[in-house]
Amino acid sequence: MADAWSPAQYERFRAERAQPYWDLAALVEARPGMLVADLGCGTGRTAAWLKSKGVERIDGVDLTPEVLDVARRLDEADAPDGERVLSLRD
Repeated sequence: MADAWSPAQYERFRAERAQPYWDLAALVEARPGMLVADLGCGTGRTAAWLKSKGVERIDGVDLTPEVLDVARRLDEADAPDGERVLSLRD
């Protein structure tokens, strides 16, 4: 049986977990109409950064339904006009 997802543990190691992402993202130049696949998207915090750089659509994939629920809530809160760009799947 898999361990339950722990939000506190997940956030505790956020910087270490995200560093490889930032290293790779620094190499990406956003272009109009660009689609990005964020594999292992977690709570979608890194996707928010991509949105701020002009990426128009992000497909986030994660195995943990609980983190996808958090990502959905964050994306909805970040798009009060309904213009959500984050599409999530498990």
